Amino acid sequence: MGESKPPSMVRALEDALRSVERQDRDGAVVRLAKRYAAAIDADPTMLVKLGPLLLEALRDLGMTPRSRASVVKGGADSDTTGATSKRAKLLALRHGHAGGTG
Repeated sequence: MGESKPPSMVRALEDALRSVERQDRDGAVVRLAKRYAAAIDADPTMLVKLGPLLLEALRDLGMTPRSRASVVKGGADSDTTGATSKRAKLLALRHGHAGGTG
């Protein structure tokens, strides 16, 4: 039996992107995430280097459990600079969630 090929990061990303609401201004981050995913598919050893960068792009797009929870909680898990909280509030506004009651 042959060795099975790992699942495609590009395919997983494309599937995930179909399930989220995006705006035109998200295009650059989406393209960046696709480039990271393609590079990982081409050379799986790049996962160590590009995985965290891909994850950050997914967070910025609101596509991780933490970023979704942050929007629901109103950004309660912000970092020391408050950047996560600000991002969460912007995402909440974009997606029509009421903010400020967290």
